[in-house]
Amino acid sequence: MIALAGKKNPATKQPFGDPTDPVTGWDCNIIKTKTGSSALNVKYEVDQFSAMSGQCALTEDEIEAIEKLTPIEERYPRQTAEEQLALLKEIVSGAYDEKRSKKGASGTDSTVDEEAISELGN
Repeated sequence: MIALAGKKNPATKQPFGDPTDPVTGWDCNIIKTKTGSSALNVKYEVDQFSAMSGQCALTEDEIEAIEKLTPIEERYPRQTAEEQLALLKEIVSGAYDEKRSKKGASGTDSTVDEEAISELGN
């Protein structure tokens, strides 16, 4: 995508630019091809001609909806370096597995996991 965004449109002689820009952005078509019997055997390609179909500015309603969204950094905060180190130490020592086995059959790690699962149903 980054390479395509920097290429020039043959019709306008201008770079295609950022596809995620709300005003000057453009639609990207992703081609999914199954390459084997396993569900993991999939190849994804960006249709390079999709950028040539022209700009596809967002509507006012779409821009307003995006502005109302909670930033991803707030919704799913990253662990600090200290928290990551503590988790790695738990995993290496085996304490993490012990904690998970005591949780029972549900196996859910946190309310974030439960929220992600419930969002799949929506």
